[in-house]
Amino acid sequence: MDSENNNSLRDKDTALNEKLYELRDNGIYLNSLRQYDEAIECFDQALKIKSEDSYTLILKGISLSFLNRHDEAIKCFDQALNIKSNDNYSLICKGISLSFLGRYDEAIKCNSQAFNIEIQSDNSDENLNSN
Repeated sequence: MDSENNNSLRDKDTALNEKLYELRDNGIYLNSLRQYDEAIECFDQALKIKSEDSYTLILKGISLSFLNRHDEAIKCFDQALNIKSNDNYSLICKGISLSFLGRYDEAIKCNSQAFNIEIQSDNSDENLNSN
């Protein structure tokens, strides 16, 4: 009975992940068509499946940025950073939105953080390759 329940749960998780990816892909496609409001709806639906998905939050933030809704976009990028603090892409996107709002000092700080993360990542890769 336990293996049946485990299989059922695994099937449900797989179906939810497939739906999440489908919604995310649809949102990306709608962004490419410049249908940003519709893309945001897809990302919101995906976030109902998995609210702690940093990638979906970044995508939603990008859509909001395209609509010049930079304050909302920054909130998405901040949520993504709360989930994955060393994500340089979230930092770069946040920096761009901050610069559109004229908050240049904060934007520079975000971009510097992203740059430092990238350097640390490159150094880690070099250390791995030298062993």
